[in-house]
Amino acid sequence: MKHILSLIATALIVVGCAATGHRFDLSKTSEIKRGVTTQAELEEWFGKPWSSKSKSGGSREVVWQYTKAAMAVGITEQQVLTAYVDQRGIVTDFKTQETARP
Repeated sequence: MKHILSLIATALIVVGCAATGHRFDLSKTSEIKRGVTTQAELEEWFGKPWSSKSKSGGSREVVWQYTKAAMAVGITEQQVLTAYVDQRGIVTDFKTQETARP
């Protein structure tokens, strides 16, 4: 996360406004079913993940993220979906975050 914020700060200094990742439809998360939905389905719905980290027991933490920032006000818009998938690629849990500033 610190690395991402550092990149955003650098971009703000250079151009005054920056966006990372791509917007996605967070309302689609209502269709995620723990123990049923697969990572492949999430990738169909939300596109390629921003990051994917291995966890213990063969599970993974998979993150989709979009951040837009402006030099004068900092982060103005952010969407984050974090999904936890087991070794078979099945979603065991997930969480979302959305922030918007005018």
